[in-house]
Amino acid sequence: MNPGTHPIPTIRCPDCNLPLQVTVEHLQENRPIVCGGCGRLVTLRDADGSVEDRLKEFRAAAEDLDRRTKR
Repeated sequence: MNPGTHPIPTIRCPDCNLPLQVTVEHLQENRPIVCGGCGRLVTLRDADGSVEDRLKEFRAAAEDLDRRTKR
């Protein structure tokens, strides 16, 4: 495959949603990625966990809203 045509793996910054390029070193050594937008150090583990955390927060907020509207 031509190096110029293969897709570049990216993740999104949990804070500012900016796409971050993932390299082999990040995968092999779990190196942090510095976000160019907000300056946050993002590890691959942070990126995966943040989706789960946001989903839990969304569910909790939806349940709270549901309880308030039933009163």
